[in-house]
Amino acid sequence: MILPLPTWPVSWSTNSFAATIEGDTYLPVPDGMSYSTDPYDNTEAYWTAFNESSYTSLKDLITKTAEVQTMETFGTATLECGFSLANGTARGLPEEVEWSQLTSSHEGPCEVWCDDTLVFEDWNCALDYTSDPAKLPYDSSKCSGTSMLTSYWTRLHLGLRSMTYAVHFGFFCLLHRLTMVSLSSAALVVAASVLAAQAEAHSYVTNPMPTWSVGYPSTNYAGLIDGQKYLPCPKGLSYGGTPESNTNAYWKAFNASKYTSLKDLADKTMVLQTLSPFGKATAECGFSIKNGTARALPKEVQWHDFGLSHQGPCEVWCDGKLAFEDKNCALNYPEVPASLPYDKSVCEGASMMQSYWIAVHGLPWQLYLNCIPLKGGDSTAGESDTTVTQTTTAPEASTTTTTEAPTATDTPKTETTTDAPETTPAAPTPTTATPTATEATPTTDENTGGGKCTRRM
Repeated sequence: MILPLPTWPVSWSTNSFAATIEGDTYLPVPDGMSYSTDPYDNTEAYWTAFNESSYTSLKDLITKTAEVQTMETFGTATLECGFSLANGTARGLPEEVEWSQLTSSHEGPCEVWCDDTLVFEDWNCALDYTSDPAKLPYDSSKCSGTSMLTSYWTRLHLGLRSMTYAVHFGFFCLLHRLTMVSLSSAALVVAASVLAAQAEAHSYVTNPMPTWSVGYPSTNYAGLIDGQKYLPCPKGLSYGGTPESNTNAYWKAFNASKYTSLKDLADKTMVLQTLSPFGKATAECGFSIKNGTARALPKEVQWHDFGLSHQGPCEVWCDGKLAFEDKNCALNYPEVPASLPYDKSVCEGASMMQSYWIAVHGLPWQLYLNCIPLKGGDSTAGESDTTVTQTTTAPEASTTTTTEAPTATDTPKTETTTDAPETTPAAPTPTTATPTATEATPTTDENTGGGKCTRRM
């Protein structure tokens, strides 16, 4: 949520979910329905089960059933505010409550509360509020004199582990002691623009398909890079502006550095992350595995989705040879999936493909990496074994983000050089880590503020 603006325990925000709910435990799937189909059908199944249950609202369900998560930087979420702070900066009431983006695939209900009064609810917010930012027309008159505005959103799209709902609140559960003053339209625009880039946009390679240690892929970044330490921001520029200006600043710093490629920078500087149940990422393959299923060379290398907010360069390598690079992949390849026109001839006969992508929308930078064993560059295959245009996003598995120092590895200099764009300033944004589940203590919500939000037909 970006309006009103939450307060965080650190200088950036997180777009990670604050809690999970075991859907099949607390809302058993109705006969003839499933929580493992498309997001819309999952949402309909949720509402059928919810309307048969004893829960009176999404807030009531969360309060009584959610298991809050833990992130290394933000600590353990609370049932009151998620990862945001209850004692943060007081804000004025906005005209509408805004989320940076609800994401079309992340369907499910959302609510806005002022103290214990329900002031907005919708049965399927990602379906009904598709703008970016998403504007929720809450009843501000019911918030007069209240001290806390909280917004909840649960997403039901998780096909492979669909019994677990990801619950967002606190990243959206916000303000403490709301001051009843009106924000100027200019202030609202500034607040919205600062956080609009924080939409969820984690990704992974889908063609050729990597192999994972569990039955689904991870969208989490494999490493973090301290950009200011290894590529000090050039004078007059900033890593705290827009994603595009951050990328320009990155390139100016990179071109003045000793690093020869994004791969070289990653190998020498990234701090590898640990994610349950995937384990610790490797500098070679991230959270995918090196000894996985060999794939044929595809016509184009595909990433699930870069997300416009997560700008920065990307590369494709085959056995240490650069087959593709772009200065700003999220900007130049916005389609879903994002198709990268790599030099297939470089990869013929190679045994391993790697693809790197760095998101420089905020410090520390997020490094995404996957590797795929190759079928000896079998050019007769032409296309990958997997027919992936858009795969089901894996659940944001419960994780602890632990860090270990990177091991320096020399990357071969490539014949392809990149001239950096001339720059402009840039903006910090949230580092998102995927959290570790901790048990929530179920409590009862006494004043739910309204009846159930019934599914619209």
